[in-house]
Amino acid sequence: MTAPVMDPVEAVPAPAPTPVPPPPAAPPIPPELEAVLKRMRFPYLRKAAPEVLATARSQRWDPPEVVRILLDEEIKGRDDATRRNHRRLAQLPSGKTFDSWKEADSSIPAPTQHALKECFVPARLFGSRFRCRACWGWIRG
Repeated sequence: MTAPVMDPVEAVPAPAPTPVPPPPAAPPIPPELEAVLKRMRFPYLRKAAPEVLATARSQRWDPPEVVRILLDEEIKGRDDATRRNHRRLAQLPSGKTFDSWKEADSSIPAPTQHALKECFVPARLFGSRFRCRACWGWIRG
């Protein structure tokens, strides 16, 4: 006797996954608060406020925590803007560091190049001034 042959089960396509809807937009902050933040010149706090306030309301955060988070956003935004402004004012050639410097291509004597590498503190840039390790004074570039 032979086993009965069964028809192959028709493959039923799986339903397409439903797209996840984007989270609802945070409600705008009240116009009075918007005016105060604009007057006090808190652009980064003003930008983050709707989302932070909506989250704080839904998760029942303490008021000091809300203020701390909003002020952290403002500080971070100002630090980023200051860094961008200092880099712009320094007018440094992009990508140029002492690590990418080719000693052989330079007309500056090698001992002078080595002294320059040791002398300047690259982390302290303010405009076109560099901090010198030898005298800890400012040097105009």
